Amino acid sequence: MKKILIIMNIICAALHLIFEFYHINNYNKDVYSFLLVENAIITFVFILMTYFIFISKKDYRILYIPLIFWIFFEMIIFLLRPNYTTLNIIKQYLPVLSQWIILSIYGGIIIMLTILEIIRQRTLEKSNVY
Repeated sequence: MKKILIIMNIICAALHLIFEFYHINNYNKDVYSFLLVENAIITFVFILMTYFIFISKKDYRILYIPLIFWIFFEMIIFLLRPNYTTLNIIKQYLPVLSQWIILSIYGGIIIMLTILEIIRQRTLEKSNVY
């Protein structure tokens, strides 16, 4: 499960990095320059979340950081329901669903897997104590 979480976060980082290069031609416009900075920060955050998941074997409580991030992500997706996201670069390959629905499903899967990983690691830690 931990490997799946790492792969899913790496996919997010990679898509944001591709999205960065997708908009680099429009860099001279104010909105796109802000978008490039924001996108670079989000790419770093996904890499950081991947790192937290990777080192969580030492202390499962570090998984609460990615969990909080993804719950916040889900809340923002439900509130804003964006039509233009990083998925726009691959929209011809996507099903007919809106991009915000696909992101919401993806985020929900990551939240569920993170909770299951926390439970698994807590159970392992408790069984090793006694």
